[in-house]
Amino acid sequence: MATNRVELPRGNGGKGVAGFAGAVAMEFSKIDLDRGDAIFALQTPGGPIEEFFPLSKITIDDIDDGPEVWEGLLKAIFDRFKEQDKIPNLVHSCQVSTGNDSTGDPALYVKILVKSTPDIDDPVIAEWNRFANLIQDWLIQLRLPRKPYIQFGEWRRRR
Repeated sequence: MATNRVELPRGNGGKGVAGFAGAVAMEFSKIDLDRGDAIFALQTPGGPIEEFFPLSKITIDDIDDGPEVWEGLLKAIFDRFKEQDKIPNLVHSCQVSTGNDSTGDPALYVKILVKSTPDIDDPVIAEWNRFANLIQDWLIQLRLPRKPYIQFGEWRRRR
């Protein structure tokens, strides 16, 4: 468990979070949505510290660009929307992946998984689209280094 809290400067010349504090070991801890930061637990020669790193400063394909950060971000967003009762009926969860879009730019792909039902109608689809727009708007406001793409998929029980 981290014992100290150190706030990183807003930007470190593209070095990524690993370029700070002479970290010996680092792992993702959580997301602070209100600040727009990823929080990492670092083991340093001086002891454990908690580093706040702006999501907008994540270095593509560096240690701070790992799947646990993006999954943590979407979990934090879903948790916030759940608290605010903004998750539509039949939305089950989401999947997150990274890659490059058709232009070669870094992308964040979010697939919203919905439960299948025979009585899906236009109002339900409209509600899902509003929800997808809420997620995309939030991701855009965070000024991520990856462009967010939102899509829907069918949730299926594992057998």
